[in-house]
Amino acid sequence: LIFFESDGRILWSSNPDYRGLLIDRNKQMLVDGKRSFYLREVHLKGAAENMPHLWFAASETYLLHMLTRYRNWAYAFSLLGGLTVVLLCWLMIRNFRRPFAQLMEATEAMVHGRLPVLNRSESRTELDQLLNRFADVLDALRREKAKVKRAHRKLQETAITDSLTGLYNRRYLQEINPGLFAQVERDGRYLTAIILDLDYFKAVNDEYGHLGGDAVLVHFARLLKHNSRANDHLFRIGGEEFLILNVAENPDDSVALAAKLRELVSESPANYQGESISMTVSAGISCCSGHSGEGSLSRLMRAADKALYEAKASGRNRVVVHTSCKEASDSARRRVKKLPLSLVRNTKKSS
Repeated sequence: LIFFESDGRILWSSNPDYRGLLIDRNKQMLVDGKRSFYLREVHLKGAAENMPHLWFAASETYLLHMLTRYRNWAYAFSLLGGLTVVLLCWLMIRNFRRPFAQLMEATEAMVHGRLPVLNRSESRTELDQLLNRFADVLDALRREKAKVKRAHRKLQETAITDSLTGLYNRRYLQEINPGLFAQVERDGRYLTAIILDLDYFKAVNDEYGHLGGDAVLVHFARLLKHNSRANDHLFRIGGEEFLILNVAENPDDSVALAAKLRELVSESPANYQGESISMTVSAGISCCSGHSGEGSLSRLMRAADKALYEAKASGRNRVVVHTSCKEASDSARRRVKKLPLSLVRNTKKSS
């Protein structure tokens, strides 16, 4: 609002409603009913003293509104600035604590025997560089641990396998024995033992030396591996003596496998330094069931040994089935009867 005043009375106003109203020069206020105006005189240079005075009036309500608006803006900017500072502080603290937290988690995992994988940081701070070095240490420890595991596994394999043929040895036979008999008892199946012995092996050693004998043993072990079943356990238990253990519903397949191996060995000579070394094998088979009360490895082996002895005594190059397999299924007994009599004989039941 702009107006001219003389002697305290408004002569002219930008709002005609205020013409003729009185103003208080001392208080510099203009009150119009419910509205109040703050006044500010505009001094005109060169104006005579008796000339009307020019005033500028601002509504109190408008000023309060503007002050409130500016105050709210100030609060908003202050709050935004405070939040920005808090956010920046939080980010700084998080970035500062992150490497510490990762290092603490890694050390805690190492206390419990684990080697965690740490994500490397691209930051150049000292803490992040320390974290990266720690990650390198963990990587090196993991590599060394893998080497130790491989070496340990190799030692375990060496401890339970025959170094020449790669088949299991007697030590593993003792380890696996309880589990096999437990499976037989649990599933009501049969455990069959096939002991195979190369015929006249001493003559091979005498003629070709021990290296020639080793070549024959390796060749025979390879035949066993290539022609055995997935659930067969293959052992070398002596110089030229081998063992096949198998858990099955009935032992007729083991009898057929022994007959197949006997025929295959006679038809597959070993090769040593360009010479073919013919060989034959004798086999003795025994079996026990989970409900027969014969859950003894030594008893099972003695029965198979007895059958093998009979095969040797009967001219070698044959398979003999011990009477411990009497609980075999009818199909197994029929299959045994179909084999040539010269190759399969039943031992007399021992007292």
